[in-house]
Amino acid sequence: MLANHGYDVDIYERTPKKELCNFNPAIAYMYNINARGQRFTKLFSSLQDKLLRDGLAASDSSIVIADGDPSKKILISKKPFIMSKAESYWIPRHKMVNLLQEGIKEHNNLNDANCGKIEIHSGFTCEAVSPNDDSSINVRLKDEKGRDQDVSGQLIVGADGVNSQVRECLKNGSSLFGEWKNFKSKKFAVKKWVSPSVGLKLKALQLPSGFSIEDSDGSPISLQNSCIASIRSIKANDINSIKIGCLPMTDDVTIRPGNVITRPNHKFWTINSGKEMKEYVLENLKRMPFDMISDEEWDRFAKAKGTSFPYCQYSPGLQASPENGNCGIVLLGDSAHSFPPDIGQGINAGLSDVVQFDKTLRSTEGNLGTKLRAYERIQGPETKALIRIARFGYPYQYDLPEPIFQLRKKLWIANAATRMLLNKLSFGAIPKCMIMSVADHEVSYRKVARNADLTTAMLRAILLSVVWKSFGKSICALVGM
Repeated sequence: MLANHGYDVDIYERTPKKELCNFNPAIAYMYNINARGQRFTKLFSSLQDKLLRDGLAASDSSIVIADGDPSKKILISKKPFIMSKAESYWIPRHKMVNLLQEGIKEHNNLNDANCGKIEIHSGFTCEAVSPNDDSSINVRLKDEKGRDQDVSGQLIVGADGVNSQVRECLKNGSSLFGEWKNFKSKKFAVKKWVSPSVGLKLKALQLPSGFSIEDSDGSPISLQNSCIASIRSIKANDINSIKIGCLPMTDDVTIRPGNVITRPNHKFWTINSGKEMKEYVLENLKRMPFDMISDEEWDRFAKAKGTSFPYCQYSPGLQASPENGNCGIVLLGDSAHSFPPDIGQGINAGLSDVVQFDKTLRSTEGNLGTKLRAYERIQGPETKALIRIARFGYPYQYDLPEPIFQLRKKLWIANAATRMLLNKLSFGAIPKCMIMSVADHEVSYRKVARNADLTTAMLRAILLSVVWKSFGKSICALVGM
């Protein structure tokens, strides 16, 4: 996108080159690119074509739920519950990276004189960011061998993740950026909130694609790559039980991640040997033929540290720029906002940032600093609303066995069901629950959050009215006494 604005783009990526586009079980994430994310891919027809080629349409998936009790029949739903009319696509992380790499190569091969070139440098981390003058910014990098390297540019894009070093440099940059009028380091101090899923940990067991599980009558059921599978524990009410979940993939994938998600103090995280891990998993999951997994994989799985779900957090500051200069810094994606994967908006929100940044660069008059400040004014409220949605949208989907978690889940379901019922009874005048509303790509995050607030206010008013009608006279009598 920036290259199409005439910039020569240098991408400094932390991941080593040999690992960048390959499957890595430690980060074997599945992305669901919905209509919000496809606003980006559709800007480049070849990217959208590649997404259709490498991804699996969500409408082509099915759902398989295997109860932990082997005597119970496995439930198979041929069609998943789709919350949006617009199609979305499941794609593994490494395939998405490959897709973008292919797009970069095609762009460079065009040799368009009006477009800049794109070059990727792997194995670099950001150490420091500082201004040179009002027209360029210096970045100190460190390569895989620990050597420092300084580079400079007109525009620095901080897309370096949850623990963004670019954002950290801005937060601590009062002395360095002090000459930039209106620079406020405090606005880059991240605002954090806890949700029920914050801090949960995930790691994936590598399963062969198309593996089978036993139905209640002993017959094997092959789990096609296209299904969403939930294989539950026979110890469903044990707080140290586990289950395995698989997200849909295309048929050409040979390794399928089986995700285990638990709280961080779960017994599961104390097991460090492959033999113990295999025994523990076999105790919980009676339907799966785990002999298909090698001892080496059990050992890798046991020793893997896993990934923790981040706080619901955002940076109030999205850019820094001198008032009259033609340079600046912008934060996009996880460096600007991050949250657990509950609402399926992580990569889509990041791609939406890019689309909005592109629109702002095209539509705003003035120098780069003016355009960056315009982007912050537009996208800042969206970012704040996104984090509110992430906190309350769908945090109880992981079905943890703790009693307090189960109670809160029931209350959340009752709240969501009430909102859906009111939506039906009002013929759509009252908005749907938040997780349903956010699936509509034509509705901004701000509007989703605002609609949820209005419904909450209405529900409170109804509740107060009922309480007053039921107990109002008694309350007045007590006050009169």
